[in-house]
This record gives sequence, structure tokens and C-alpha cells, in this order.
Amino acid sequence: MRSRRGRGARGQSLVEFTLIVPILMIILLGAVDFGRVMQGRVTAEAATRAGASWGAGILANATQGLSPVYYLFPKNRGDECAYGPTCNIEARACAEAAGFPGYSGGPPLTGGGANPVTYHDCANNYAASTNSVAGVCSPSATQSNPFLAVNWWHANGIQFTPTATLQATVGDTIEVDGTFCFVTLVPWPGIPSRITFSTSARYTVQP
Repeated sequence: MRSRRGRGARGQSLVEFTLIVPILMIILLGAVDFGRVMQGRVTAEAATRAGASWGAGILANATQGLSPVYYLFPKNRGDECAYGPTCNIEARACAEAAGFPGYSGGPPLTGGGANPVTYHDCANNYAASTNSVAGVCSPSATQSNPFLAVNWWHANGIQFTPTATLQATVGDTIEVDGTFCFVTLVPWPGIPSRITFSTSARYTVQP
């Protein structure tokens, strides 16, 4: 009798364990995905802030072609950095965005110059890249997740594109916009497995 009772208890425990394991797995995976969502949102906001705050932190960052990105390619080849400060702002934002779940830096771009480096283009500043905001959920050799863009605003509120002859001045605003695609680990019922969201940060250029 005692032996039969023991076997019955073990059998009941096994059945209970078998029923509980799937529930525990769902809770665990849900917690992991929730954590990834939080990480993604925090990283996205930090990336746009990092780029905009670095560019606007001092006037030199907003007006001078500083290494490394400025020197990516030999000039006059057609795919060099269009405007050094914009490219450097994107580089800072891209580096911060690297912790985003599902991050894809886009095509590796390596070139000569005073400080040759390899840089993954998270925006669309180079002719070598077909990167666009529309493809963040389909990263590939020519598409990144996220897609980052830099916008410039004069102090009077008029948007402009800086050049070597039309540069930012103190009081102008640098805005970094990012579009990110988050993909869940598990296809949860009733919840989209791919979520696209945007973040933005604006800072005023300092002396």
C-alpha cells in the first residue's frame, strides 16, 4: 500500500510539473521580451540624445569636419562624407544605438585619408549606401536598423542644410531623428512581432 501511494504521489507530481513548465516558459519569455522592449526604448532615446548633444555641445563639433568620419574617403570620389559635422553626429548616435536589440549598422564603409576607419552607415550620407527609413525592419548589407537622420534649424526656426559656406552658428538647433524596428523573440498572440517607433532629440548649439 505504501509503495502504491508513493508511486501515485510521484506520478501526480510529474503531471503537475508537466502542466506548470509551459506556463513558466511563457512567463520567462514574456519577461525577456519585456526587458528587450525596455532596453530598446532606452537605447533609442539615448542614441538620438548622444548624437544631438555631441554635435551641439561646442560650436567646433557643429562646424568642423573632425575625424574619424570626415576622413572616411578620398575627396572627389563621389561617396565621401557630404558634410563632416553631420556625419560625425550620426557616428556618435550610431555608436550609442549599437546596444539596440536587432541592431544592424548597415554597409561597412572603409576609406583612406588621414585616419582610415571602418564605419557602419546608420543614415544615408554616402552614395555607397541605399539605406532608407522604409527598410529598418529588413536590415541587409545596404540597410540598417535603426535609420538616423540629422536636421538643422536656425535660431529663427528656419530649417537649413549646412555646407562649408553655410555653417551653423551659436543658437542654432541640431535635431537627431531615429526610426527603430523592434522584433519580439516570440510571436505573441494579438501583438505585432515587429514594432517600428521613432525617437527625436534637439539641442541648441553652444559656443
